[in-house]
Amino acid sequence: MDSDSSRIDNYEVIRTLGKGFTSTVKLARNIESGELVALKIVRPEKLSTFRVELSVLQKVTEHPNIIKLLDYKASSEYIKPSGKSKPISYLALELGKNGEIFDYISKLGPFPEPIARKCFVELISAIEALHESGIVHRDLKPENIFFNERYELKLADFGYCGPAEGRDGSGQLSSFKGTRAYMAPEILERRLYQGRPTDLFSSGIILFILVFARPPFMKAERINPHYVNIVNKNWERFWRIHNIPNSPQIPQTCKDLLEKLLAYNPSERITLGELKEHAWFKGPIASQDEADKFLSPAATPNEQVYEKNTNPKGFRCPFSDEEITLSRESSRNLVLNDIPLVSTTKFLIKGSPDTLFEGIQRFLTEKGSLKINPLEYFLKFSNEFFTAHFSMSRSGDKYMIQAKRISGDHWKFYEIFQELYNA
Repeated sequence: MDSDSSRIDNYEVIRTLGKGFTSTVKLARNIESGELVALKIVRPEKLSTFRVELSVLQKVTEHPNIIKLLDYKASSEYIKPSGKSKPISYLALELGKNGEIFDYISKLGPFPEPIARKCFVELISAIEALHESGIVHRDLKPENIFFNERYELKLADFGYCGPAEGRDGSGQLSSFKGTRAYMAPEILERRLYQGRPTDLFSSGIILFILVFARPPFMKAERINPHYVNIVNKNWERFWRIHNIPNSPQIPQTCKDLLEKLLAYNPSERITLGELKEHAWFKGPIASQDEADKFLSPAATPNEQVYEKNTNPKGFRCPFSDEEITLSRESSRNLVLNDIPLVSTTKFLIKGSPDTLFEGIQRFLTEKGSLKINPLEYFLKFSNEFFTAHFSMSRSGDKYMIQAKRISGDHWKFYEIFQELYNA
């Protein structure tokens, strides 16, 4: 074991994979077996979330489309190279070796129908396993869905799960849980709700993203100019708005399924049993070879990153070609519904480089914590929602401000990027 590495029991901690509101996920290696795992570290004050996730995984961990629980401990210590330690709880989980599905969408764009269907069928299989066990997920989103080495889908992150029948057996839930961009309208409106229809609503947003590579709306609220058409059942206008240049042409059967999943009234939403009999759902599914051929060019396997990243604490700026270029001279503000789901964004601006970089620092300092490399105009930003890299480089008579989401909630990432762009 490397003496410069942190340790948790029998695990050598390698680097951070992601950070959320209740936990941090680390890439770690079992010292005895050499197996790489995802170590989900929960702070002591969030022990209730740890217990929820542990309870869920113990019931469904053997399902092929649910991330496997390998080990856990409710009371342990995170020992740093200095010898200092802090109390933690942890779950040792199967590593989604080929990364989260969000990154594939951001790099490849809309998935071909058989690939999208394969992913969606596997997602629904995982949801069905939860629902049959009396559990609702309540935080379904692309960032919680991973691929294994065979590009089989793996659902993760069960800290917001709840009893499908409610705590009192009434079938009603009231907790405001989840990620707003994927929440059903009844949760956003803080009404009592049934859990199963809310999971299916979130799965509808994910299906839309799979086939369009962009969200159907920002939030399922009446004030949203896209979702109000769904509330009013004006589907013709909804689809016309989404018929933008270079938009994929999906069949009517797919539109029909999306309409049934995204219905405003939960009683009008398709049930899981009805979904499995739907014409689009029962269509042809991509083979293993077809999935590998389409998805593998976008893969950055977690274990490959581990092999290449010999200095995980150093600064890296791994910007890809999947970017949006904007100009600050444009008269309009950035509207999140107008942009595809990508992990990298950038815009051009004029000014003194030192002044611009100091301005970025001041802006981001109010939003989270920073690690700064001023000589290269590069900084690493992190807060409870996401981690991102920001950099600045010369482009003609302007400077290019670039941001790349490394992990976490892409909506929170875009909200802060929008604020920075419009500042």
